[in-house]
Amino acid sequence: MDFILKKQLVLLLDTAVSLKGKLSIGAHGAGFPKKVASLKEVLLEENQNINYTKAFSEEPIVRILPKTIEPKMHKKFSSILNYMTRERFVLRMRGARVAFTECFVITPKGNVIEEINPLMGRGTSPIFYKSKMPPLRHYSGKVAVISNTNNYFHWMFETIPRILLLKKLKINPDYFVVGANNSFKKESLRKMGLKESKIISASDEMHLFADELIVPSFPINSGNPTPMVCEFLRKTFLKPSVKSLSKKYERVYISRGEAKERKVVNEKEVIDYLSKRGFVSISMDGKSIEEQAKIFSSAKVIVAAHGAALSNLVFCNKGAKVIEVFHPAYVNACFWALSNCMGLNHYYFLGEKTGVFDAALNITLPIDKLGETLSLARVE
Repeated sequence: MDFILKKQLVLLLDTAVSLKGKLSIGAHGAGFPKKVASLKEVLLEENQNINYTKAFSEEPIVRILPKTIEPKMHKKFSSILNYMTRERFVLRMRGARVAFTECFVITPKGNVIEEINPLMGRGTSPIFYKSKMPPLRHYSGKVAVISNTNNYFHWMFETIPRILLLKKLKINPDYFVVGANNSFKKESLRKMGLKESKIISASDEMHLFADELIVPSFPINSGNPTPMVCEFLRKTFLKPSVKSLSKKYERVYISRGEAKERKVVNEKEVIDYLSKRGFVSISMDGKSIEEQAKIFSSAKVIVAAHGAALSNLVFCNKGAKVIEVFHPAYVNACFWALSNCMGLNHYYFLGEKTGVFDAALNITLPIDKLGETLSLARVE
C-alpha cells in the first residue's frame, strides 16, 4: 500500500513540475510589476522570452498649416508641422501577462514596457495604483492584446488598426484581448472579422497569461494619424458603392449632442445662423460607424467644436472644408493632422470661455468669428 501511495505521489509531483514548466509565468510570478522600462531595456534584459518583429518602418509626414482668422497661429500646429512616425512592430512573448481594463502588459521579469502600455506617465503607470492583482488565469494558445478605450478617436485610430499589424505579419491569434462594451466597438470588431468566441473582454477582474502573448504596437503616435491607417479605415468601413448619401448633408454642423464636456452653450443661435446658409445640424450619438461614414462622405463643408465625432473626417472626400472651433485653453491638433492625411481644407478659430473656471471646457461660439471664417473658406 505504501509503495502504491509513494508511486502516486511521484506521479503527482512529476505532473506538477511538467505543468509549471508548460505554464511558466516568469520569475516575477503573478504579483505587481517591478518597474517601468523602455522597450530597448526589456529586449536586452529578456531577449530569450521576447521576439520583436518590425511591421512598418518610420515615415516622415509633412503637413500644411491650417487657415485661421486668429491674429497668431497656435503653436500646437507649428510644433508638429514636420513629423516622423515611429517604427511599428509586434512583440511575441512567453510568460508575459495582461491585466485590468486598461490592458497593462507585464513581461516575464515584471517590467511594464513604456511603448506598448496605455496611460503611461513619466516613468510610472496607473497599474501601480491598483489595490491588488486579480487571480491569474491561463489561456492555451496565442492571445493578442488589442487594448481598450471608450474614446471613439483613440479606438478608431490607435486600437482597431493594431489588428492591421497582425494581418501584415500573417499572425493568427487564437484569442483577442479587447474591450467590446458598446455598439461602435462591437460593430468595428465584426467588420474586422473577429468572432465573439475569440474575444476576451478586458475588465478590472482580468489577469491572464497565455502560451504566447502577442502585442502589436500602437499604429500611430497619439493624435497623429498616418496615411496608412486612414486608408485602412476607409477600406474597412466605407463601402465603395457609397459615394454620397444625399445633398442634404453637403453642409453639416456637428452637434456635441449628449457629450458632457466642450459643449457649445449658444448652440441654438449657431444652428439658426448656419441653417440660413444651408447647413443641417446633426449629432453622431447613437449612429453606427457606417452611418457616420455615409454622412461625412457626403459633406463638402463641416462646422464643429473639437470632439471625437470629427474622427469621421477620415471618410470625407478630398477637398472638403472643415471649420473646427476650440476652447482657448484646449487646442488639440489631431483633426488638423487627420485633415492633412485626407487632403481636406482645415480652418479653425477660438471660441470664448463661459466662465472664470469651467472644468468641462464649454464654449460660446461667437457668431461674428464664425461668419468671418466662413468667408475665409469662401462658403457663401
